[in-house]
Amino acid sequence: MSLCIVMLILFMVPAAGHADNAVVVTDAANPQHTGVYDTAALVSDATLGWRFSADTTTTGAPRVVDDVVYASTASGVLHALTIDGGNELWRFDAGAKLYQPPAFRDGVGYLGCSNGAVYAIDAASGDQIWRFDTEGGVCSPPALSGNTAYACSHDKNLYLLDTNTGKELDRIQENFDLCCCPTVVGDVVYYVDWGANLYALDLTDDSKALIFSTNKKSKWFSSPPIDNGIAYFVDYDSVLYAIDIDKRHAIWEFKADGRISRAPAVAGGMAFFTTTDSHLYAVDTNTGSMRWSLNREGLVYNRPAVAETMVYFGTGDNLLMALDIEALEIVWQYEADAPVGTPAVHNGTVIFCSGNQVYRLE
Repeated sequence: MSLCIVMLILFMVPAAGHADNAVVVTDAANPQHTGVYDTAALVSDATLGWRFSADTTTTGAPRVVDDVVYASTASGVLHALTIDGGNELWRFDAGAKLYQPPAFRDGVGYLGCSNGAVYAIDAASGDQIWRFDTEGGVCSPPALSGNTAYACSHDKNLYLLDTNTGKELDRIQENFDLCCCPTVVGDVVYYVDWGANLYALDLTDDSKALIFSTNKKSKWFSSPPIDNGIAYFVDYDSVLYAIDIDKRHAIWEFKADGRISRAPAVAGGMAFFTTTDSHLYAVDTNTGSMRWSLNREGLVYNRPAVAETMVYFGTGDNLLMALDIEALEIVWQYEADAPVGTPAVHNGTVIFCSGNQVYRLE
């Protein structure tokens, strides 16, 4: 039986935190990683509200929590900025490259760092609450469920950490590197490794299942978004798979014309994504057929963001483009000074990173 079909592996791990109703602001907008922001969209032509210049290249998608913008940099600095003016409130130096800002819950940011550390940081002051060190780089923030943070490390372990103390509760070792922020849906944590395997850790009975594999080694930069029981699983090459979680098999696959940059955003019956050479796609989530595409230019590593009926794409030729989902037409675009990273949406504004700058459009 092919690994692409089904393989169920069960084993017991000590009890961990269970899902709760606390609001989590994390990679791709929410714990399900759909890229959908529950906020007003920026529909009309965008104008620059402000921009902030960091000392080095910015990384990842900004997080917006309680009217504060958090942006990370390649030098390891996390900046906290006011939403209205882009004024710096504080900065935290993690000591090595950051690939993304933290995941936030209840006034605490949980940050992964390439030096192997996982930090808990007070969101208001930027003070360190605790630090836990792994033996490999941690490129993404941990997933949060109950009183447990689930952190993936390049030392091939998924670490289960107490969110209050940073104490290690348990670890799950895999055969390949782990890189991405896990996806959380209800009482299940989903994570991927560089062996192209998608696992599900069920928090109700502490069992692990191998949900899907492409059966080829691959580098993973984002865990799949999961929407209505379907995981949208991107290999490092050029294929997007729609995986039925319950049946553990692909219901369709779509081959792009280049390497897919990151996992898609999913909304309005479509999956939106870009290739690393700035080819923008909208694919029907029911059939896997292409609904819309647009070729731009330049190297880019990002994923789109969605709010209401708008999708925001960043391109390698320095554009942020706004697509109307219903009309499938570009309604406005804004030119930055460098390739545009993954955007975030907040109360009718769009915040994104480009080069060493953070932009807020309104």
